[in-house]
Amino acid sequence: MLLRPGMQGSAAPVLGPIVAASDALAPGVPGDLTVAFTDTNASETHTASASIDDACPSAPPVVREVRGNGEVNLRHTFCQAGSFTVRVKVTDRAGNATEVHRMLSVGDGSASASASSARALRTLAQ
Repeated sequence: MLLRPGMQGSAAPVLGPIVAASDALAPGVPGDLTVAFTDTNASETHTASASIDDACPSAPPVVREVRGNGEVNLRHTFCQAGSFTVRVKVTDRAGNATEVHRMLSVGDGSASASASSARALRTLAQ
């Protein structure tokens, strides 16, 4: 958790891991990613930002929350095969923020690449 100097009262939100809806990500196919979060202050509201280092455009993430618990949803279409880092940052109304990242492997659509991609999906750091 990060509590910026001068911020009072509220701790940063706690994030879960980035979860992919499918184990087989492929170029040109939209993939859904989700991050759950919780905040000790049930009245806080949150915003989210996301980045993926594959140089492909992405829609902004969507935040859904109720009483300090919520999730960030991100839909992204990878435009090439490879390994890419996904970063999601959640910030509360007071400016306290937490970031989580995950490396994802995107296959080339072949059966062997899809199996390899499914084995490679894992959380590297929280």
